[in-house]
Amino acid sequence: MVTVKRYFKGIRKPGCAKNLWNFLLAVIIVGVLLLVVRGFFYTQVSVAAGTLHPTLIGGDRVLVNRTAYGIRLPFMYRVPQQHIAPKAPQKGEWCIIEVPEQSGVFVLEKITALPGDVVEIQGKEASTKCLEAGTYATENHIIQHRHLIGRPVCVTYSIDDKKEFAHRLRTDRFFLLVP
Repeated sequence: MVTVKRYFKGIRKPGCAKNLWNFLLAVIIVGVLLLVVRGFFYTQVSVAAGTLHPTLIGGDRVLVNRTAYGIRLPFMYRVPQQHIAPKAPQKGEWCIIEVPEQSGVFVLEKITALPGDVVEIQGKEASTKCLEAGTYATENHIIQHRHLIGRPVCVTYSIDDKKEFAHRLRTDRFFLLVP
């Protein structure tokens, strides 16, 4: 028995419990950081087929700068003022917007009119409207500043839904800058 104690005296027990807690703490910290970055600074959206942007095609996943038009508060969908220190977009600028009629649907649109501009509204009855402060017009929508999500930065990757599963990833469309 004495020889066994001498043999195991210098060997330390493995710190599995300590390593497990350190690992879980690291995973929790990384998860919280990812949620903060995705919630406040950057997010990723999928571009639908038929977009009018000259360099994007359907299936592209676009990284969006959420701070381009002010810091957008995450999870505040019913609050009228969703941006802290809002910045106005410029005419001709491409932006990601949330479709006003459909919550949770994001599209890539070009700003065509700024506040103070007169726009024609075509529908059942054609009319003209002067845009108020905080209201912008795109090719298809009249939106308020709270519907602006951000400015597209780059294509992170692209998926072709028409191909078989093993060949869906488009290998030539990684991290392409969006002008």
